[in-house]
Amino acid sequence: MRRNLQRKGLNLVKIGHKEKRVVNQQLQIANEIVVYAKQFSKPVIVMELNGIRENGSAKLNRRLHTWSFQKLQH
Repeated sequence: MRRNLQRKGLNLVKIGHKEKRVVNQQLQIANEIVVYAKQFSKPVIVMELNGIRENGSAKLNRRLHTWSFQKLQH
């Protein structure tokens, strides 16, 4: 999305705020999962996410390739 806007020379400020909100929401959800998982003795196992970004449809690729896996794992 950002790349297309840059090509067209459109205002990136609005889209930058939207991206920041999405990242913040992802971090909040990850933190809630951690808080919930700490209630159990053997809560959640996060496996390696290698290969998860393999090609699919254009819409799916756009959603997967912008997901911040590294932040979710730590």
